This record gives sequence, structure tokens and C-alpha cells, in this order.
Amino acid sequence: MSLISSQIAQHEQKARTKYLSAVQHIDNIPLPGWFNNFLEQSVLPPLVRIGFDKKIADSIFRISAPAWELLGSSTAPKLKLHPVLARYVQETRQDVVFRPINWIVLPRAHSFLTKRDSLSLIVYLHHLNSVANIAYEKVLLRILTEFIGNFSLKFISSSLSEKKAIEVVFYGYAAMFWKNLQQPPSGLEDSLIFKNYLSWARAYKKRMPFKDPEKDSVIAEMEEMENKILPDQKGYSFVINQNQNVGYLHITLRHGCPGINYAVQHFTQKNILMCDCSYDHLSCRKLPRKINTLFRELRNSYDHETPRTRKSIQAFLVELSKAYRPPFVNLNLSKQNVPDNMTFTKRRMAYMVQDFRQSLH
Repeated sequence: MSLISSQIAQHEQKARTKYLSAVQHIDNIPLPGWFNNFLEQSVLPPLVRIGFDKKIADSIFRISAPAWELLGSSTAPKLKLHPVLARYVQETRQDVVFRPINWIVLPRAHSFLTKRDSLSLIVYLHHLNSVANIAYEKVLLRILTEFIGNFSLKFISSSLSEKKAIEVVFYGYAAMFWKNLQQPPSGLEDSLIFKNYLSWARAYKKRMPFKDPEKDSVIAEMEEMENKILPDQKGYSFVINQNQNVGYLHITLRHGCPGINYAVQHFTQKNILMCDCSYDHLSCRKLPRKINTLFRELRNSYDHETPRTRKSIQAFLVELSKAYRPPFVNLNLSKQNVPDNMTFTKRRMAYMVQDFRQSLH
């Protein structure tokens, strides 16, 4: 296991320990038979497929079990019980397909939730199983994460300690952040599910009337690792420090197309390819050393990666091959402005990529 993988695993274990400490009295709460069956058959399986930990999700639902009682009166077909909400979800799907948006207004915000909104869960899960549009699916995944966490905290059972219930949800979500950062669910690599748990944690922090240094520290650790593995595309800069380690990019490449694009940027920025060190970019002298570090990590982990991640690694190498071939190296610069070591470095990089690609077959 690489150093960065070990660090992520340690963070996850730390969060799980805090979760387990808080949940020990909650798991003993008896549930109505219908609710337990509903969770086991209709809720937990799809949630596990999208990155939820089954045990953590079960505990989170137990926290607010009495507030889910409206689900017990549902009879098939369930969607007919709330056609207005079903229509809103359908309209949202069309809006995302034809006019992409970052967010939508549906029952998920903590301050506006009512117990009747528990019925939203059925609609969300129904559409999750039938979604065919990636952009809509990504929005729906975030909604489910926000909705489940907020609903559970909004309607904590009166028989429970509020402090313990909050810690179950917070540290449970933190553990699932680290779990999905380390390895995203199969088929959802492009969805960046780990970001949903961090987004929820940030929103939780803003709602709190007082500071909680311990939870603030957990969020800061999550943000620091996110910025290292795969920063928010709206906020990160492609300015790379010469001393920055790139061995962690083997985890970045587990996150589908966004991961591939981000990893490629590390080695194909214009200033890097021009070896212009005045902007504190990777120098020609250090660039081969950096990519060799990444290749070593990729070689060590390749046999243990999922088929999708192996394809991502191959796609990454193809893009590097395109970047280092002669037409890109020229950059329309006059010969006198091209440092001699630049051409040498690009050729060396091209050979390194080619050799590494062949070694993986």
C-alpha cells in the first residue's frame, strides 16, 4: 500500500472509531418490522451501490426512525402517493439534460424539511434506478447524500442523545468520504461521490451556532486531501510547485474522466512543456523524475486496480504520448527561443511513456 493510501486508510479508521463510539447505544433501538424490511430490501441495497456503507447508513436511518413512519403507509405503486414531487423530479431531469445546472430545489435543505418529505426518499431511489443521464445522476447522488443526512439530524428520535446522534451522522459521513476517495463505487467513477460527503460536512459546519474544533479539524483534513487528490474543478489552479509529489495521482486516476484530465494537466501545461521555471513550474530537469515516481506507484498498484481504473491509466498514458510527440513540442516557437534541453526532455519523456505502456501489457 502506498503512503497516500495508508494515510487515507488511517483517516477512515479514525472517523469510524468516532462513529462506533457514538453509535453503540443507537444500534440497539428496536425498529418496526415494516421499516426494517423496507431498509433491507428497498433502501440499503441501492445506497450501497452508490457508495454508502451499509452499517453506517442503517444507523443513520435508525436515528430518525419515527420520522420515517409515513413510508409505512405507502402502498404500490408508491409514486402515485405524491405525484407533485414526482413531477418536480421529472422536470429536474429534463432541465439537467437540456439545460445543465449545478443544483436544484427539492426537499433536502435542513431548515425546510418536514416529516412528510420522508416520501421523497421513494422518488429519489426510483429515479436513481432509472437514470440514464450522467449529469442528472450526479445531481441526484448529491441530493440523496444531503437529504438523508439532513433529514436524520432534523428529526432525531426523542429517545436518543442529540450529541451522539450528530456524531453518528458526522463521523459516518466522514468515514464514507475517505472510503469513496480511496476507491469509488464501480460504474460511478466519474461522479466524484466523495465530494458529496465533504459538501454536506461544510454545510453542517455553516449551520452550527458554535464552533467545534474537533469537527473543524476533520473537515480541514478532508479538504486538504481533496485538494491533493482531485481539487474542485472550479477552484483549483494548474500551477504546480516543483517540489510537489505526484505519486498520489494513482488514486486520482481511479476517478474516471475527471481524474484522467487532472493527471494529464500535471505533465502537459504549456509552461511546463516550455520548461519556463520563472513561474515555479516543474523544470525540465525534474519532470522525468516526477513522472518516474508516478510510474513506480502505478506499476505497484496496477495488478490490484479495477478494470475501469486500468482503462483510465491507459487513457492517461495515451494522452501523455500525444502531448510529447513532436507536433506538440514545437509549440510554434522559433528555434532560437527553444532551450536545447527542452527538446531532449520531451524526447526522453516520450520514450519513458512508451516503455511504461508496453510494460503494462
